Amino acid sequence: ADDRARSEVLLQSAATEVDADQEPLRHAFVLDRLARVQWSMNRGQEGLRTAQKALDMLPEGELRERASLLSWLARTQYLRGHFREALDDGRRALDAAAAFGDSDAQGEALNTLGMAQIALGDVDDGVQCLREAIALGERTENEDTMAYAYSNLSDLLSLSGRTGEALKVAREGVDAVSPRLGVHREWLLMTLSEIEFEAG
Repeated sequence: ADDRARSEVLLQSAATEVDADQEPLRHAFVLDRLARVQWSMNRGQEGLRTAQKALDMLPEGELRERASLLSWLARTQYLRGHFREALDDGRRALDAAAAFGDSDAQGEALNTLGMAQIALGDVDDGVQCLREAIALGERTENEDTMAYAYSNLSDLLSLSGRTGEALKVAREGVDAVSPRLGVHREWLLMTLSEIEFEAG
């Protein structure tokens, strides 16, 4: 907690020192980092406001930074239960990430879009988005993206009452993700165990 408080003070100081008119990209970067620190300190609404300021400051052509920030915003909106906002930010993030070719941001955006769609009752489109995230992870050899998508997909399918399909996805994910991922694979194993228990 002390380290985060210190980081916040340093970032706030940096934000006042950087001229937003002369260096908008650098100023937006500082605000982006500040927003994430505020979020980590359980000040979610403040973090979202800071992130929105950073987004408003980014020059239109800065697609990589825009994709990264929008992906984070979409995920935090989802975690706060703001599913429609998560959907809007996720779509904008996906567009920016695809335009720049940032596969990490694409994977994060697809994950969030899928979760938000399922939470809003659009299960089939949500499943498709999460499947696209898995396929993207396979193509780019990004097992973090794959593990995250497999875990989300199996968990949300289970919550949607599609237990058999959830079980199949969880087992598929455990087989596909390398043991060296550690906590990510352990999370998948835990999800699999929970679904197997539900399935009887």
